[in-house]
Formats: sequence, C-alpha cells, structure tokens
Amino acid sequence: MATICNLFPALERRIEVLKDKFLKDQLELELDDPLGFEPDLDKLAAFRLLVHAEFEEYLENKAKEGIEAIRTAFKAGATAVGANIPILLVAAALGKVLRFDHAFWAIDVEQSITEALDWIAKNNGIKEGSFSKLSTFSGKMPDEVDTGLAASLTSYGKSRGDVAHRSVSRVRTFSAPSAEVKTVEELLAGLCTYFS
Repeated sequence: MATICNLFPALERRIEVLKDKFLKDQLELELDDPLGFEPDLDKLAAFRLLVHAEFEEYLENKAKEGIEAIRTAFKAGATAVGANIPILLVAAALGKVLRFDHAFWAIDVEQSITEALDWIAKNNGIKEGSFSKLSTFSGKMPDEVDTGLAASLTSYGKSRGDVAHRSVSRVRTFSAPSAEVKTVEELLAGLCTYFS
C-alpha cells in the first residue's frame, strides 16, 4: 500500500475545517430543500478562495520539500552528475543550462536550488504551468505529471480567479454547495494518489 506524504493530513484537516466553517449549514439547507435552496454566495466564494490557497500552499510545500531533499543529498556528498538527475530537471524547468565542468557544477547546482526556491516563493497559482513546475520540483519526472489532475487544478484555478476578481453577485461559476465539496474532494483524492 502506498504511503501518504507527510503534508497531506494537514491539508485534509484544513479542508475539513473550511468545509465546516463555510458550508456545513449550506449543505444541510441544500439537503432539506434542494429545489428551493438559495445558497449564500459569500460562503461559497470564501470556501473556494480559501481552499484554493490551501491547495497552492500544499503544492508549494511539496516543491520546497523536494528541492531541500536535493540540496541535502548534494551537500551530503551525492555530487556526481548521474546522482543528480532531479537537479537537471529542475534546471530545465527554470530554463537554465548547467555547466558540467567541475569548477562550475557545484555553483550551478546551488544557483538552481536558490532560483527554484525563489520561483516557489513567487508562485501564484495551481494551474497547469505552476502544477507541472511544482511537480518537477517535488521530484516527479516530466512523464509522471498527471495531466488529468493538472487539468482539474487548472479548472479549479480558473473558477477561483472568477471569484477573486469580481463581485460574487456577478460570478456565474458557482455550483451547489454539495457540488463545490465534491470537486474539492476529487482534487484531494487526486493529490493523495499523485503524491503517494
């Protein structure tokens, strides 16, 4: 059986807190009167915005964890090029070319690590481009990036953008509370499987 990453249980707990805080009463009202139910759009918006932030922070923390693992291994003596395929992928994701000459290799590796951590700190999203780069930084090989999960995160990122950049009264992407929760639970399941 696959092991869940160390960061995932905290993400799950936080999503549960947000669900209880913003949607518990909405879910009950929707269940009691599915046809006449009028959702509280502010609660739906708050839930979506905050859940998006939790997904983004989780992915960034996974990426930082991956980059720090590369740094730790390199400093512990795994300095041969063949032992550092992940740093080659990180450099490629950053558009950097590493010099394999002994005099420059360690400098280029450290610069790539620093640039990756800077990129993570400035990241602002979970859409496909961010997800792919964060996945690479987390240790995923390019062919391991889950395109279905990337598409789902992109869709969620777009719906968050819809809420973040206009008045909730003008947002047309709201679903029923049960559908909002289902989307989030599917994303959680996808992330759990992806990082197991």
